[in-house]
Amino acid sequence: MLFRLSHDDLVQAVGDAHVYRITAEAAQRYGFRDEVVDFLVNVGVPAVPDLELLFKIGPDFDAEHLCSYEQLLQLGWQVSPDVSRWVKLGYFPISMVAIDPVDGVVYQFAEGSMRPSMLHADLSSFVKTIISAAVAEGKCSELSDEEDAEVLLNEYVSAVRVSIQNIDPLPFENPHNEWNEIFGNLEAGIYA
Repeated sequence: MLFRLSHDDLVQAVGDAHVYRITAEAAQRYGFRDEVVDFLVNVGVPAVPDLELLFKIGPDFDAEHLCSYEQLLQLGWQVSPDVSRWVKLGYFPISMVAIDPVDGVVYQFAEGSMRPSMLHADLSSFVKTIISAAVAEGKCSELSDEEDAEVLLNEYVSAVRVSIQNIDPLPFENPHNEWNEIFGNLEAGIYA
C-alpha cells in the first residue's frame, strides 16, 4: 500500500458511522488479494456525506457491487469484459468509482470520455485522499473567521494536494478527475 493508514485514522477523520469494512470472506468472494483484503477488513473505506463522497462497501458480499460489462456497454461506456470483475466502491457527486480487485487500481467512470480512467494507484491512496478532503473541509470552517482565511485555506489545501501527488500523482493528473473539482472548491472555501 502506498499510504499507511489505520481504522482509527478513518474514524478520527469521518466518524465511526461513516467507515465501512468488509469480512475476509466477502473480500475473497469479490476477488480481492493480499494487502487489499487486509485493508478492507481492518482499515475500511470512508464516506463523507457533506462532500457528497458516497462510498460504502460491506460488510457482506453483494453482487450489486460488481460492475456489469453488458450494462456499461448499453449505457455507451467503452469497456473490456474484464470490467465485470471490478467492484463498485461508490460515487462522487457525478461519477462512479470502482476498483479492480486483481491489481488494486481504482477507476473513475466520468461521463464525457465514456471510458473509465485510472484515479488511484491503490486503495490506500483513494482512502487517504478521501480523509484528506474531510479534514480539509473541517479546516475550511476553522479558518473561515481568520482575516486571511482564503490565503490560509488555499495554502493548506495546496499542501495536502502536493503531499498526495508526491506519492500518487493519479488523483489530480487527469483534469476530469473529480478530485480536482473537490479540492478546487476546498481551496476556494466553498465548504466554509
